[in-house]
Amino acid sequence: MAAVPSLFSPFGPDPRDHVKIRRALATAVAAAVTAPVVLLSVTPAFADAKPVAQTQNKSSKPTIKELEAAAAAAQKAYEEAVKARDEAQATVRKALQELSEDSHPLVAAANAAKAAAKDAADAKDAADKAVAEAKKVIAELPADASEEQKTAAATALSEAEATATAAATAKTAADTKAEEAREAVTDARIEAARAAGAADKALEDALAAKIAADAALAKAIKEAEEEEEGEDCVPGDDLTAVVTGLPN
Repeated sequence: MAAVPSLFSPFGPDPRDHVKIRRALATAVAAAVTAPVVLLSVTPAFADAKPVAQTQNKSSKPTIKELEAAAAAAQKAYEEAVKARDEAQATVRKALQELSEDSHPLVAAANAAKAAAKDAADAKDAADKAVAEAKKVIAELPADASEEQKTAAATALSEAEATATAAATAKTAADTKAEEAREAVTDARIEAARAAGAADKALEDALAAKIAADAALAKAIKEAEEEEEGEDCVPGDDLTAVVTGLPN
């Protein structure tokens, strides 16, 4: 049989060997008991890193109170935008109604310019007809017409052509003025509609801001509730272990 290693002296049992055995066993037991305790005591040190990071992250976020104030401000801005939109629409309706009446200054000016342009066109037509008649007279002069007759016909044609030229110039000016007056009425209507459009856009922006503020507040409240629930489930860090009965 192979020799079995022994803690005892090869020369027979020695009382000191028993003391060595007890101390070796005691040391092993102490190591087995204290190792988990050491791990438990070290773990919170690493676990504390995450709460610190979370705390720093929280400090950079707006508080629920601040988000509530922002949501209230967005709600107020939205209500004011609704009021402004309604007022703008009423103003636009009134402006468009006035611009459809002949008593409006711009409409009256446009109507007058339009009438003047028509008169100028009629005058030009008459002048053109006079020119045509004067040319016809010259064309129908007899071969034996006197110099006085020829001179009179030529003078009539010259005067008719001068009148026609002046009428054409007057018509061009009247048409331009009528067009400008008409565009002034159109521009006034467009400007009124643009004011309503700006109010509608402001209302859309205010509504979007209100929705965003409400969503941010709801998210913050939900996160706070989830954090509270998580804190209720976190075990304590103050675990300790005491080893007694170990040999000196």
